[in-house]
Amino acid sequence: MLHHRSDSWAELMLTYIDAAGQEVDPADRSRISVLGYSTGCSLAASALPRLAEWGRIEALNLVEPVAITQRNIATLHLHNLADFGRMPAVNSTNSHHEWVLHARRRQRREPNVHYSAPDLLAIASVLASDTLLADLRSTPFERCALARGARSSLCRARDYERLDGLLREQAIPGPTITVEGLGHQMWHSFPVIVQLTSAMMAA
Repeated sequence: MLHHRSDSWAELMLTYIDAAGQEVDPADRSRISVLGYSTGCSLAASALPRLAEWGRIEALNLVEPVAITQRNIATLHLHNLADFGRMPAVNSTNSHHEWVLHARRRQRREPNVHYSAPDLLAIASVLASDTLLADLRSTPFERCALARGARSSLCRARDYERLDGLLREQAIPGPTITVEGLGHQMWHSFPVIVQLTSAMMAA
């Protein structure tokens, strides 16, 4: 990952999924849909070659992909801080959903995840690169839905449009969605998830 690659992380993720699948009824892998948010977009794209061995990849869904442009780690950090400052706008959209507010209060009481400095540097190295674009060229898939927040700093409009253009060049269909008023953390908004899920599944 320090060399801007997330292959090993994606492989570990797939190993977990495969192991979990052994404990339940075997899943039908003949048709596969993949969803990634933020860093998960890089993992999803990196996992495509292995997933293609499992079955036909019907759909790829990328929400707020970050690793679609090259920038230095300092700039990445500033963009992350800017988007973190937009979190109150996201939280306000959940005000009429008490179960979401309850889950958030409970989460605040739980221990935080602490990453080591090498881990943080490795993750940042992946996100500060544009390796996701190359990964999308490596494996065929039938459609791709894209989504970003209009105020996002981590997933910038010009880079998002570049990704959309790449998919169009490859004649890969799918909706390209921009959520107005919110930034990178829009996936934390329950109302947005409900609307976005339907929009991303649309033909």
